[in-house]
Amino acid sequence: MTYPPDGSTGPQGGPVQWDQVQWDPVQWDQVQWDPVPGGPVQWGSAIGGPQPPPVWQQPTPAHKPGVVPLRPLDTRDLIDATFSAIRFFPGITFGITAGLTAALTVVSAVIAGVVVTVESGGHPDLTSWLSAMDADWASSLIGAAVVALAAGPLAYPLNAAAAGVRTTWAELWAQVRPVVWRILAVALVLCGVFCIPDVLVLALDSLTGGDDDLVVAATLLVGVAAIIPTIWVTVRIALAPAAVVIERLGPLAAIRRSATLTHRSFWRYFVVLLLIWIVSGILNGVLGMASEMISDITGSGGVAALVFAAVLAPLITALVSPVEAIATSLLHVDARIRREGYDHQLARIAAARGGPW
Repeated sequence: MTYPPDGSTGPQGGPVQWDQVQWDPVQWDQVQWDPVPGGPVQWGSAIGGPQPPPVWQQPTPAHKPGVVPLRPLDTRDLIDATFSAIRFFPGITFGITAGLTAALTVVSAVIAGVVVTVESGGHPDLTSWLSAMDADWASSLIGAAVVALAAGPLAYPLNAAAAGVRTTWAELWAQVRPVVWRILAVALVLCGVFCIPDVLVLALDSLTGGDDDLVVAATLLVGVAAIIPTIWVTVRIALAPAAVVIERLGPLAAIRRSATLTHRSFWRYFVVLLLIWIVSGILNGVLGMASEMISDITGSGGVAALVFAAVLAPLITALVSPVEAIATSLLHVDARIRREGYDHQLARIAAARGGPW
């Protein structure tokens, strides 16, 4: 049908003569009816039930140029990204932890040798020395020190891997070399916090003698009570090594920065670290059982068994500690994404493929 033009005037500017408008009849038999989108209606289906949201309301997959999606990370993202990062740069990961473990094991062996020599009156015994090296507290302290020292250097290749960029050893050393002493200072603080419950128990045991059952129970109670504030402080300052390397902060400034980033996020990061600690404990247990099976099969005993344990303990530490170190550095990335929009900076780096930080 023919409609008059828009407006109220005719072709010569005068009023429209509505009685002169030519109306074309609609040819209904020629109208093309479009079918119902999505096919015919299925009567008896879940009419009135939940319908999928429109396309424009459906969530868009996060951009993931590297090992993590560029958005706030949940617990599953953090755990998946931890092992993805290990696969992304395994040489740097295990190279750093193996080197640190070897160095700390040598230092531990020297300290154990000095202690055994003093206690034996200048006549050290090889069995006593190996037993001192294989003590559980020594292995735990070495593991904590490796995690605290490795979290800083591993933060740089991890942030680069989040943008899909690979890091060379030369680039890593150029970033870490100026802040080595800051990393050592922060690691010393972290290890000191980690040792607080053990130090309290040893101090009370030495002061009281540990003969009375009541004294023993009180000592253990103090040690257990000290675990709660120790965990709280550990979680609040766990991001400090990454802040030293990535943000180029001093030790105290990095600790304050970690406390700021974890403010009102303690439980989220505590749950993630707790899961990582459980995974590390399981890996330690599995590797320890494997070592015992090998020792039983080979029939090693005496000094040979102690040597085997002294060699295997650092190897287990070197294999397990990267999980905790990388997870801690990932928390730093997540905290900055949540608070500062760090994902946009990582996206720009990914677009530039290795642009400046």
